[in-house]
Amino acid sequence: KQKHVMHEFETLKQKNKELSDGQQSFEEKIRALSAQLEEEKSKRLAAEKEVDKLGQEVEDLTASLFDEANNMVSDARREKHDIEIQNSRLQETLKEKDTVLET
Repeated sequence: KQKHVMHEFETLKQKNKELSDGQQSFEEKIRALSAQLEEEKSKRLAAEKEVDKLGQEVEDLTASLFDEANNMVSDARREKHDIEIQNSRLQETLKEKDTVLET
């Protein structure tokens, strides 16, 4: 009976060691995965900041582009208006010269 108890004790002792080793292995894996998770969180945060920065830059560039386009349209209208006035004056001058030549 004592031999059986000793054998069972040794078996349980061996299983306990295996479980303990397995637990240590799992704890190491958990630590490694936790470290990896923290690194990935950090990378994600950095990427999100970069996305926000680039989004703001795109917004600023878009606003600048529209401002520039509006200025160009405004300048073109002003230039067209000035040319129309100049054209009207030249036509008036031509009419006056034609009138003088006819008389």
